[in-house]
Amino acid sequence: MQQPQRVFRLNLDKYGLSRLNDMNLLRLSDTDIDALLEALGKDDISITVPIPLSPEIIRELLAVSVCRRCGGCCTPNPANPEGPGVEVFTDELKIIALHTGESFETLLNSTTEGRNQDLMYPMDEIIGTCVLPLPCRFYDPEKKECRIYQARPLVCTVYPVVLSEQENCIDIKLNCDYGKDVARAAIKHLGERNPDLILRIQ
Repeated sequence: MQQPQRVFRLNLDKYGLSRLNDMNLLRLSDTDIDALLEALGKDDISITVPIPLSPEIIRELLAVSVCRRCGGCCTPNPANPEGPGVEVFTDELKIIALHTGESFETLLNSTTEGRNQDLMYPMDEIIGTCVLPLPCRFYDPEKKECRIYQARPLVCTVYPVVLSEQENCIDIKLNCDYGKDVARAAIKHLGERNPDLILRIQ
């Protein structure tokens, strides 16, 4: 049997979910999973699922549902208003500039410095990122649509999946219904492929 792993830290009492403490995530009822995902979303806590990060897995998970265009990923999260904006690669910013007709320099000046990271989808030699502030200037809240959808960055394409700080894991944001759908699919995927895995809720 595999060793138990900690899933996340959530104040279960705050949401009346203390009964779930130390339970195995993969053995919860659908009702308890729904309640847990809702609580995590309210506290802006992503769920980390030990599934290898690969393009195939991401496509499989994203295909289980559709984005509702709520703008939750394009606007500041009330639970984390100081959170980061939209992290883009320099090459992506150049593509956005071409798509919108804005100059690359103008777009770049509207960002803050991001970080350097390894890419699972290498675009070129540049791996540094920059951050577009939220609310995203390209999201139209009245029409509920992205003005650069065809040229949107990778981080937007794979959302609600985000890069995990842990190797061989994916993080899923839960601040929208799409994210919760994807999380349910990831939990199911994990349980089917690793029936002996124990993921303790703490």
